[in-house]
Amino acid sequence: MASLSDNLIANFASKFFLNEDVIKKAHEILRLIKLKSATNKSINSLNDNTQVILSLDIASLELGYNFDKEFALQLSGLRKRLYNTYYQLFKKILGLESCLTIQNVCIQNNCTSVQNECDKLFEKYKKSDKLGTKDFDHPQYACMCVYIICRIYNVKVSKSKLMEMCNLKKSQWLTLESDFGKFIEGIGLQAHKSKTDTKTKAENEQILKEEVDSKEKEAAQEEIQESYETWKARMLKYAKES
Repeated sequence: MASLSDNLIANFASKFFLNEDVIKKAHEILRLIKLKSATNKSINSLNDNTQVILSLDIASLELGYNFDKEFALQLSGLRKRLYNTYYQLFKKILGLESCLTIQNVCIQNNCTSVQNECDKLFEKYKKSDKLGTKDFDHPQYACMCVYIICRIYNVKVSKSKLMEMCNLKKSQWLTLESDFGKFIEGIGLQAHKSKTDTKTKAENEQILKEEVDSKEKEAAQEEIQESYETWKARMLKYAKES
């Protein structure tokens, strides 16, 4: 007899038009997630539907199949940033994390013409960390190097895409950008500033305030969503018993 997770995987796989290979892989991923995160409160707080969707997403990636992220967001009920956070957490638990290199970032942002300059900047930035306190495997540094070099050489890239690739909030990105700004000034480089890039102190403070407000709203919404999920489960159980 098929289990609840079997039925859910088959159901959602059909919505995404995924084949048996992906379904089989998703089963394996979900089993490992449940096994390795039995005491992980963050994972256990996710409902079964979301865990299945994330498993299908990762299974598709591993097997090289396309996966509709926007549709996944709709079905999961999660905000884009929260979905990406859980996605990265699943990959970390499964040991599937991959270091995002300068080359990867340049290829994905169609700016390979400045890859060599990005590599040079990254190496110089690494050497500036005299205390060795920074984790340069974190994708934020590769993404920021590409962003800075593209500004210097007037190569168009999407800041929002780069932020999404390294999973940084706007306030975190601005802090890192400020740090890089001081660094490149110290080594004699200067990035071109556009009107959209130039932020006053007051504007940055407003961004931070908005993110704090947003966090509070998300927390309230998640509480409401959790209450709804609890209610739905209770209603389904009651319906089966009736």
